[in-house]
Amino acid sequence: MRLTPRSWWPLAVLGAAPVLVVPSPAAAAANDAAASKLRQDAIYQDYLATRFDDAQAKLLKALALCAGAPDCTATTRAHLHCDLGVIDFALQRPDDARAEFAEAVKQDPGVALDHDLSTPALERAFAAAGGRPYAAEAAHASATGVKDADAQAEGPVAPGPAEGPSAPEAPSAPEAPTENAERQGTDCPPGFPGCAASDGPEKDEESDEAQARPDAPFKRSWVSVAFQAEALLLPTASNACSGGSGYACFNGSTYYAAKPLAGADDVVDGGIRIGTKRLLLGYDRAIGANFTVGGRIGFVFGGGPTRPGGRSFDPVHLEGRASYWFGHDPLARAGLRLNVTAALGLAEVDATVPADVFASSAAYQAGQSQNYDAWRKTGLGFGSLGLGAMFAFTPDSGIVLEAKGLEMFPTTGTALGVQLGYVIGR
Repeated sequence: MRLTPRSWWPLAVLGAAPVLVVPSPAAAAANDAAASKLRQDAIYQDYLATRFDDAQAKLLKALALCAGAPDCTATTRAHLHCDLGVIDFALQRPDDARAEFAEAVKQDPGVALDHDLSTPALERAFAAAGGRPYAAEAAHASATGVKDADAQAEGPVAPGPAEGPSAPEAPSAPEAPTENAERQGTDCPPGFPGCAASDGPEKDEESDEAQARPDAPFKRSWVSVAFQAEALLLPTASNACSGGSGYACFNGSTYYAAKPLAGADDVVDGGIRIGTKRLLLGYDRAIGANFTVGGRIGFVFGGGPTRPGGRSFDPVHLEGRASYWFGHDPLARAGLRLNVTAALGLAEVDATVPADVFASSAAYQAGQSQNYDAWRKTGLGFGSLGLGAMFAFTPDSGIVLEAKGLEMFPTTGTALGVQLGYVIGR
C-alpha cells in the first residue's frame, strides 16, 4: 500500500518521540566538567602548595556551579564537600570540617576521602560524620577484579554478560605529586596533611602529630576599640595642702591657696586610688605569626583641675606598642590567646584623695575642719609592660582584656591600667 504524506506523518512523530522524551545525560549534569576542573586545580595546585584559602575559594566556586540537581551529579557535590572538609581541617577548623563531611555523606553515602590526602585524624573525623573511609578502595578493588579474603573464600566471581558493549572506563584524576606518600613514605611538603612514615599505624599517627605544622593563614591588620581605667599609687604625705608635697588641693575646681594650720591634720594616706579613664582606638600590624606592632590614640577624661601657674590637664593619649602572642598560629585560630605587650607613649594619669585642714587654732579647737580634694598629677610620658588575653569568637575577631603597669615621667608616678576592648582582623 502506498502511503500518502498525510498517512505517514503520525508514524514519524511516534518514531521521534523517544528522542524527545529521554533526557540527555549531559543535560542532567551540565556543570560536572567545569566543577571537576575547579576541584582538580584547588587540590592538585593550591592545596598541595598549602595555599588553603585559594583552594577553598575554588571549591566554593565549584559548589556554586552545582547549586541545582540538574547542574551536577550528587557524587560531584559530595566530593566537593569532602575536599572542603579536608581544607577546613588544615585551617584548624575541625567543627566546620565535620559539617562538610556530614554534608558529603548526605549527598552521596558512598563518598570517601582521597586516601593520598588523608591522615588518621581525618579518617576518624570522616567516620564520625557517617562516612565510609575506605569505600573508594573497595570500589577500586571491585572494578579491577581484585578480591579480598572473604570474596576468595566464597569462590570465583560470576562472569558478566557475554554480549553488549563494555562500560567505558572512568577517567582517573590527575596524579598528585604526593600520591601514596602516606603509604610509601615518599617525599612531600613538610607538615603537609597525609605526609607520614609508613612503619605501621601507630607510628603513622605519632608522626602526624609530631610533624611541624605550617603557619595557617591569618589576618595582617587588626583594628581595636577599648576602654581603659587607671589606678594611681599615691604616697602618704603630711601637710599635703601646704605645698611642696606633690599634691594640690581643690574645692571642686577652686584652688586652695591658703596656708592651713601646721601639724593639724592635713595628712593624706597613701594607697591605690582610681584615677583617669580613657577611650582608645588602635591599629596593629602582624609582622609574623606571633608578633604585632601598632599604636593607640585616645581621649582621656577624669583629670585634675589646674592650679595657678601649673599645666592644664592634657586629654590626649598617644602610644606605640609591640606584642608577642604565645602558641602556634595564635592569630589564625578561635579560642583563648595570650600575649605580652610593651609600650611607650604620651599620657597623663591623675588621681585624688580627701584631705582635711584647719584654717586656724581656733578652728582646730572648735573642730571646724575644711574638706578638700588633694590631687596628684603624673606624666606626660610613660612606659608600660602588660599581659593580655583575647577570646577570639572567630579567627578574625574577639574581645580583649589587658592588665599593665605604667611608669610615668618626668612627673613620676606608678599606675596600673586595665583595658577591655574588641578587636577585628581585616
